[in-house]
Amino acid sequence: MAMIYLVFNEGYSAGSDARNALCDEAIRLARLLLRLFPTEPEVMGLAALMLLQHARLKARFDKAGEIILLEDQERGQWMLNRLPRSSPHRQGDAS
Repeated sequence: MAMIYLVFNEGYSAGSDARNALCDEAIRLARLLLRLFPTEPEVMGLAALMLLQHARLKARFDKAGEIILLEDQERGQWMLNRLPRSSPHRQGDAS
C-alpha cells in the first residue's frame, strides 16, 4: 500500500498530464485492493484519502501554476462527482 501511495504522491506533485495519469493509476490499484480486501480499514482509508485529494485537483493550482492552499481553494472547482455517493463530502451535491 505504501508503494501505491508513493505513486499517487508523485502524480499529485508532478506536471499536469503526468499528474493525472499517476493519480488515476494509483486510485485504480487502490480500488483493486478494495475488491480483494473489502473490509481492510487501511485499504479503505488509503482509497478515501486519494479520492478526496484527487477531487481537488483543478482547485489546487492557479493559472500561473502556483499552489493554492486548501483554505483558499474555490470549492466549486472540486470534482465531487469523483467521490463515492456515500462520502460526507458529497452531501448537497446534485450530480
